Amino acid sequence: MSVVDGRTFQMVSTIAVDDLLTAITVNPVTNRIYTANYYPNSSASIVDGNTNQTITTLPIDDQGYSIAVNPQTNRVYVPIWMSNTVTVIQD
Repeated sequence: MSVVDGRTFQMVSTIAVDDLLTAITVNPVTNRIYTANYYPNSSASIVDGNTNQTITTLPIDDQGYSIAVNPQTNRVYVPIWMSNTVTVIQD
């Protein structure tokens, strides 16, 4: 995942997350970034937006292709299309 300065459009950093990142969301309250990683390892990565460091990568069932965050509850939602379920991550 690349971090780009929105003012200068220069690349600031590259952050390692799991394979085939398919979606990304940001919690503006905690400044954490969440990615859904699709294949071959279905996972969700949590990144600290202050340090641009990956905090953890969590395995999720089947294949998540999207991701959403509720900043009021600090819950992250990853829909799983293979099983028609939603994985909920409490951060």
